[in-house]
Amino acid sequence: MELVNCAKQEMVGMEKSEDSSKVFEHKSFVERLKEYDGEIEVYDFDWGEPVGREM
Repeated sequence: MELVNCAKQEMVGMEKSEDSSKVFEHKSFVERLKEYDGEIEVYDFDWGEPVGREM
């Protein structure tokens, strides 16, 4: 993911892309799994020791 560094004034002239008009469509886990040929990878990530009120 690339961060874009621009001021609001620079964004005024930008045009709306075609992708921004798409409506969010809910998909079930099974539907999303089909998009990845039925294969999914699960990672166990170590976030370290809790430092606040997280469980």
